[in-house]
Amino acid sequence: MIRVAMSGTKIAIADENEKAAQSLDRLPGFGRLFEKKRETVTTPADLVPTAMQEIKAESIWKGTGWVAEFRKPA
Repeated sequence: MIRVAMSGTKIAIADENEKAAQSLDRLPGFGRLFEKKRETVTTPADLVPTAMQEIKAESIWKGTGWVAEFRKPA
């Protein structure tokens, strides 16, 4: 996304967190999809390049998700 975004563009990425993933694991049959080998869900804010501006990550969806936001430099 960074490569094709115009300078100054704000980029936001959101997904569920570990709390939501554990809830899904308890659904009948869902855990079998990962054969109990699911990786822990983490907020990948540390993967945002340091050259980006206004980097922030926070919890959303009543604590069951995360959003990472940043702006591509001008």
